[in-house]
Amino acid sequence: MALAAPALALEQNSVDPEIRQQIEAVTKRREEAYNKHDAAAWSAFYTQDAIDVWSFEAEGVAVGLPAIVKRYEAEFASYPAPQSLKIVRVYAIGNEICAVMEYKHHM
Repeated sequence: MALAAPALALEQNSVDPEIRQQIEAVTKRREEAYNKHDAAAWSAFYTQDAIDVWSFEAEGVAVGLPAIVKRYEAEFASYPAPQSLKIVRVYAIGNEICAVMEYKHHM
């Protein structure tokens, strides 16, 4: 009986496989943009008023699309190591979707 509750929770939070494929396609395009060091293509996934937060940087916040593009131009110039993104899990949370990703920088 202990396994019934987690199984029920998974059913309630499941995401349509087509939606997951769309999320995976966008993730692949982001990975390709990063690995081509294309700051404009990478930043195109942000809105004009987005906020990009990095916890490992002294100036950890870039506010607005122009600042985000500038941040990634500097990132690609100083640290061009490729990355990979992999969708680990996708959850429906109310009317929203949460995608948990594995992120790796390759040196």
